[in-house]
Amino acid sequence: MISNFHSARGRLPLVGVVLVSTLVLTGCSGAHLYNAEKDEAVGAALAASNELSLQSVVTQTRQNQAKLLNHELAVVADFAKTRRDVEMQQLLLDPVRSGADGGNRCNNLPSLSGRLDNCIGKRLDAVFGTQDTLLITNAANEIRGARENLRGAALDFRLTLGVSPPACTHASYRQMEEDAYLKALTKRARLDAALSETGRRKLVDFNVTSFRGKCLELLNAQMQVAKESKDKSLVKLAAFALEAAKEEQQDQVDAYQRLSTDLDKEIAALGKALKPGDGEDEETHREGLNRTLEEIKRITDAIKKIPHGEEQQTTDRIAKIDAFLQAAATGNTEGDAPSNAEIIAAQIPGIVSRVDTIRDLSKQPPVFSLVLQKELLQIQKRKAQRGLQRQSAKIALLEKRFHGTVQEGLDLVSARQLLTEALALNGKQPIETAFLYQAGDGDAEEEEDRMRALLLQSLATYLSTFEGPRRQVHEDAYRLIDIDHASALDGSLAALETWEVSVKQPVAALAAYHATGLKTENLVELLKAVGLFAIAVGEND
Repeated sequence: MISNFHSARGRLPLVGVVLVSTLVLTGCSGAHLYNAEKDEAVGAALAASNELSLQSVVTQTRQNQAKLLNHELAVVADFAKTRRDVEMQQLLLDPVRSGADGGNRCNNLPSLSGRLDNCIGKRLDAVFGTQDTLLITNAANEIRGARENLRGAALDFRLTLGVSPPACTHASYRQMEEDAYLKALTKRARLDAALSETGRRKLVDFNVTSFRGKCLELLNAQMQVAKESKDKSLVKLAAFALEAAKEEQQDQVDAYQRLSTDLDKEIAALGKALKPGDGEDEETHREGLNRTLEEIKRITDAIKKIPHGEEQQTTDRIAKIDAFLQAAATGNTEGDAPSNAEIIAAQIPGIVSRVDTIRDLSKQPPVFSLVLQKELLQIQKRKAQRGLQRQSAKIALLEKRFHGTVQEGLDLVSARQLLTEALALNGKQPIETAFLYQAGDGDAEEEEDRMRALLLQSLATYLSTFEGPRRQVHEDAYRLIDIDHASALDGSLAALETWEVSVKQPVAALAAYHATGLKTENLVELLKAVGLFAIAVGEND
């Protein structure tokens, strides 16, 4: 027995070899011993990081912001009513007999018709920059005609397709020419089931084209008013703000297309830059590679400043990371995977310094780094998408504000036309406030009733602008401010999400690592099995 023991001792190195071989064969070539203390500590850190919710700070701020906006809109509504009531009081009161100052703008004339005409005229000066009756009337008639034509086209649209057309805006006008919109509308339209798909599409195309044409007429008529209005008038300023926002949006799209083309060229050049040319020394090769990388970084940084560009680029990078990780997971790193790796490495700061050894990385991909980068890119993508939504919402509000300002001008034109008719019935003589309360006089009763009705309609139309388009314009001003606040919060949210992911992801990786490992009891069983094997070998010898 003792001799057998010594024989077994002599084979202890063999036991070590067998143990290592067993670890390798059981898939433990990267194995580590389990540490309960570290596992518990990292588990506690993981639990703490999972409870981390920095985004709740932004959520609460957004809720407070929404409450503030609602309060501001309520104040605007109350202020509009107050201004209307004060204006009505000053118009109806005789400033001489009542001792009132008649206001500080237009209400200090002795007659009601004079005060009303003066107030309408001063507001026309503010809205259009002129009281040129011919110019304003022609513009108003053009818009009214275009609106009537649009109503007819909208009615045909609803009767034929069974659904309502979109509101006529610059955004909807562009959307209606997109194939995706036409396809969706073709599916949604309530048409005869016997119609073929081609027949349905033809009907949709015809009605959409007709409606778009009438919509364009209205948009052009409204913009023509802006062109004919004087500089610094409210209509001119509103049109300028709208056009500037639309041009900025288009400029960003054009800039991204140019930068995207440049980036594709540099990415194509990267494949060649990674490999030294014939007879090229290491230093020259490195300089050329660095130039390519610096140019890629410059273009990428420029794209990040464009919401549309950042959204497109992050989507593209996420797709390439997914393809690369999928290739690595399946062991298929041939074909497209290396090119994806090159592109990822060239555009992500975390691994750009290792771009010259990317083909080695493709064999042993830095999975953790790529997963972390993917999560960070998703945060950037969400931020870019919110930026695009804010930009579209801002343009929509600016367009709404422009239309509201034009509408106020049209209402003022109508009020003046009604007042002019009333004065014509009175022989162009001023009309006093007391006339509104006088009974008709014999044969002139019908004419006086007509004159009284026109005067009241003129007064009501003018006063309605306070709670109508003027209130809308003021509300939109606060909504535009709200968009700026929301955009600032978008940046804060992205920063907090980045911080949160940067904390949680490494902790989760450590937790996964320490939760695994070869435990002592498992190792004892393994050693027993190996020991029995060694003893058996000794006995056989």
